[in-house]
Amino acid sequence: MPEPTTPTALPPCPSCGGAMVIREGARGKFAGCTNFRSGCRGTRELPTSAPAQASLPQTAPPSPKPASRPAPDPADTTAGAVTMQLTTEVRKLTDAVVALTERIEGLRPSRPAAAAEEEVDF
Repeated sequence: MPEPTTPTALPPCPSCGGAMVIREGARGKFAGCTNFRSGCRGTRELPTSAPAQASLPQTAPPSPKPASRPAPDPADTTAGAVTMQLTTEVRKLTDAVVALTERIEGLRPSRPAAAAEEEVDF
């Protein structure tokens, strides 16, 4: 976006003393420092008098927003296909681990509750 021209009717920047220009942000128009790219974040509210505002140069018109695109289907991309394949493999391995764990638990001899509570002296 082109840098707006420096108006002479605005007071200097309160932070660095540099020239101010009219900018437009999410909350509307304001005066911003021309040294913004150098790190100065000085701003001022615009004067409320109509003649002063009418004679000040304005910022460039906002650039049009790019058309929004739907999110790509992960299966349509190479990386997406690999991700889906890995996810499938991880699920298979997880199911196998669960099955083996259940099988191991089934093979362990069960201990009676009374035997588990008894103390053994060595």
